[in-house]
Amino acid sequence: MTPLAQLKLVACAVLLAVLAYLIYDYTTLSSRNDKLAEENRETKDQLADVSRRLETVSEEMVTRAEFDAGVRKRRAQTHSRINEVSNEASPAGDYLRERIPDGVREAYRQ
Repeated sequence: MTPLAQLKLVACAVLLAVLAYLIYDYTTLSSRNDKLAEENRETKDQLADVSRRLETVSEEMVTRAEFDAGVRKRRAQTHSRINEVSNEASPAGDYLRERIPDGVREAYRQ
């Protein structure tokens, strides 16, 4: 075998090795790509779920803020009406100005 033939044989062996490595690398990257695509789908599903939850919480916050404002308004109306009635010279005003007896107060606390 001549040196040129040996060199060609070595070159073919190196070329075959490089080709085998490229095929191996391609299959490895392909499987990794499939795995990342699956993780991406899972992440998208999780993101959609979190987005739905955030939307629900946002709606609940708006509803609660409206409800709280209504409660505060109604409470203020009630307190102002109690103050009006208690300041009037009427039996209801006299009753509201009376101190609650200690026995009733203690019974309520228990």
